[in-house]
Amino acid sequence: HGSVELYAFVKIPDGYKATHVGVQASASTSNAVVCKTFNYATGATTDLETFDFNSNTDITDVTVTTTNDLVIKLLPASNVTIIYGAKVTIASV
Repeated sequence: HGSVELYAFVKIPDGYKATHVGVQASASTSNAVVCKTFNYATGATTDLETFDFNSNTDITDVTVTTTNDLVIKLLPASNVTIIYGAKVTIASV
């Protein structure tokens, strides 16, 4: 469906931080990816960056805590867009 929202929850390993995110898809839809922090204890999210499919984007670093990780929200805006996968770059804290 053209208005579907998809979510990928990414657990970051202890001692690391997420620094870049890229989502590969069959279309280069503008503003289709929203990176957020996600608090497992409260459900709270904080928007970080919004960017296009098929780009590797430098995000505000998300450092792991006991309750905080990364969530990637996808807005394909088309019922024919295929999401191939995502890549999250991590680095030592």
